[in-house]
Amino acid sequence: MAVRRGPGHHMSTLIVTLAFPTPTAASEHDYVLSSDGSSLSAQGCASPALLATGSGRSKRVVAVVPARALSWHPLTLPGTLGRTLRSRRTEPLRLRAVLAGLLEELLLDEPEQLHFAVFPGVSADAPVWVAVCQRAWLMQALQVLAVLPQRIQRIVPEFAPLRDSHATSTADVTADLAPAQLVLCTPQGVTLLPLGEAAVALLALAAPAAIDAEPAVAPLAEQVLGQPVRVRTRAERLLQAMHSPWNLAQFEFSASRRSRAFKALALGGGRLIREPQWRALRWGLALLLGVQVIGLNILAWQTQSLLEEKEQRMHALFTRALPEVRVVVDPPRQMERALALRQEAAGLGSGPGLVDLLLWMAEAAPGPTPPTAIALSDGELRLQGLKPDPQTLAALSDRLAARGWQARVQDDLLVIQPQGRP
Repeated sequence: MAVRRGPGHHMSTLIVTLAFPTPTAASEHDYVLSSDGSSLSAQGCASPALLATGSGRSKRVVAVVPARALSWHPLTLPGTLGRTLRSRRTEPLRLRAVLAGLLEELLLDEPEQLHFAVFPGVSADAPVWVAVCQRAWLMQALQVLAVLPQRIQRIVPEFAPLRDSHATSTADVTADLAPAQLVLCTPQGVTLLPLGEAAVALLALAAPAAIDAEPAVAPLAEQVLGQPVRVRTRAERLLQAMHSPWNLAQFEFSASRRSRAFKALALGGGRLIREPQWRALRWGLALLLGVQVIGLNILAWQTQSLLEEKEQRMHALFTRALPEVRVVVDPPRQMERALALRQEAAGLGSGPGLVDLLLWMAEAAPGPTPPTAIALSDGELRLQGLKPDPQTLAALSDRLAARGWQARVQDDLLVIQPQGRP
């Protein structure tokens, strides 16, 4: 259904009911537009998409929870806990856990599936009123309205318990369901009954000053109740609900500063994309983005070229050092294999290297005299400048024998070689 606008359509507040029980993108929502919070500028019933296009000039959005979506529970709190709740110094998660524990025996569903909201003004002696609804439903209903360009500033109940314990009850007959429903608000809570004998008996006990009824069910209400009723449209009732002191947007549904900032950013981005006055800026941003993409591609190509050049130089250096390796695939392993083959060809096999032999020699050799030259060739360590006498040579050979090596003198060299080699 299309949005019907009144004569003054530059609205400041959009009041919209949440769809119940199954909110979808196609669900129609009763709404009211008001420029001053006291008079109606427009009213109707529309889908969220039509509301988004028809209420673009409104300043804020107030969501209204239908009466049949809420249950009400009074809690009498111990002194310390009551002061804590009244001061609101308790952390949200802890406060919710407290409420869930106190209400657990009174709820039909698991507390984890429910959303709780506490009345904002709590007096010292009065019970704390807690409103309860299905968490999944509320989340889905708000997500359906996320297409609106404005953020939802408050979530209020359509009906709520009366705050003054001596206040006179109020009664409304609504056309939300068939048959019509009686909604009775008293200081003791909110009661919903089908319009029938039970409703008549309840009204006799509550004795409200007047009974309001929507135009569609006013004749039926007078016939069943046997007394006159005041005609009040649902739009008027929604306008009155906007002034409720309640705000059900608590705990995880509270509008934090960060979420408001994200909403404003998303709204500004949407306008930047859609509105024609920003077309030149959009083209400029697109051109700038294209230049950045081209520049990044050029930089990536240059980096890749440098990497390939360095890789080619490393391969050339590798092949010059190890000419027997013709194709370089895995340089570390190939280098290790080539060095092992060279060591094996030199007669060292997998035995000790030059450093190992020098360490053994330093441990076994007598005296501090260092050699004048050192050479490792054909698996033998040759030391020049050391001329041990036969007794010293024998002692040195005995010490090296424990490691499988022997010492001998050849001309002016001291030769350390594996045992058994002539």
